[in-house]
Amino acid sequence: MYVFMKNITLLFILFFSKMSAQNCVDTLWQERNGLAVIEPEKHPQLNGWLKKDSVSGFTGTGYIVWQGAEYFTSAANGRMTFKVKINTPGKYAFDWRIGISKGTLSTEHNDTWLSITGVNNFWGEKAATATLPASLVKPKPECNNNPTYKCPEGTTVSGYFKIYGAALYSFAWQARTFDNDPHLIYFEKNTEGVISINIAARSSHHMLDRMVIYKIPDVTTPQARNLSVVSVSNCSTVSTQNTLDNQIKISPNPTTDALSVSLDSPCQVALINAQGTVLSMQNWQMGNHTLDISYQPSGIYWLRFMIGNEVIGKKILKIN
Repeated sequence: MYVFMKNITLLFILFFSKMSAQNCVDTLWQERNGLAVIEPEKHPQLNGWLKKDSVSGFTGTGYIVWQGAEYFTSAANGRMTFKVKINTPGKYAFDWRIGISKGTLSTEHNDTWLSITGVNNFWGEKAATATLPASLVKPKPECNNNPTYKCPEGTTVSGYFKIYGAALYSFAWQARTFDNDPHLIYFEKNTEGVISINIAARSSHHMLDRMVIYKIPDVTTPQARNLSVVSVSNCSTVSTQNTLDNQIKISPNPTTDALSVSLDSPCQVALINAQGTVLSMQNWQMGNHTLDISYQPSGIYWLRFMIGNEVIGKKILKIN
């Protein structure tokens, strides 16, 4: 039953397609149910990166590629920041889908600088084995004289990891640091809030198709890499959610026992707790409905409404 409920939760992520990222000055990507998907080409300020669509297999509307000079000892050029609202605090993995658009070797033109800020911790990790403990690394200067986190082999500067890996003239999921001893990338965010995923140019002809962050262990790596998942962002412009908002009315909120829900359209509704677990799901017709949550402990919940192919979430507060 638990696995079934987790799969239902992930279906709601898949159906967030109508709330996809828009181009706007203050793009803020959204983490939903432990997952955020970012299409870099949607950033309004590419800062020297080029948007392309000539290599097939990309997601979204294209990909970005750096075709300028190479910066192997500095992360000060071609900087871009992607702001993500974390709604579900915890430990997250970072991954991205990347490629190489020049040459014949996968070891050349295959890296970009990465830093994640606004978090409680940002590190690289190689999992423990039966004979060896986990290996932990941080970028300079935090790794200098650090008894827990060592410095990775290969260049690291000013809070940035060199993240390498790619496929020739195609895209592959690879995000690792530490030359010849790959460490995966993680961060921890202990409270709700905005983080910044910062990239900077390193190798020329390195292509970035999409980035994901996903909460461990709530979302698995294959689920995060599912190309059907669409990125979600809030912009200052009017979005589809405003239209759906007008079709749903909920009261009282906060509530101690039950919710009155009025719908202008038939829909499927799910009650989801703060950990992303689906607690109940049912189909409702247009009209007035009552949802009893008196048996649930106090805290934050979400109601997810699927109307046609569109999904909207409503935050609910249950009090004693």
